[in-house]
Amino acid sequence: MVVEKEIFVGAVNRIYFTDGMIKYDMIAFDSFDKNKEPVPKEKLRVVMTPESFIKSYNTIQHLIEIGFFKAKKNIDLCPRE
Repeated sequence: MVVEKEIFVGAVNRIYFTDGMIKYDMIAFDSFDKNKEPVPKEKLRVVMTPESFIKSYNTIQHLIEIGFFKAKKNIDLCPRE
């Protein structure tokens, strides 16, 4: 696989379903505000077919099941601004 560009992201900001496609916006925290809180900056939008999204989800679930990394409990998946 040849990687054309690599972008570091810190989190998924929003997930949409529109025009039959899954879209999710990725953010990074490149700076801090006056209260020393991280400031999110939009970095990338990923667009996938629903089938590709499910395959990705299943891959992540498999990695959790085999202990590659641990899922955190009690994460707010839909934070309100």
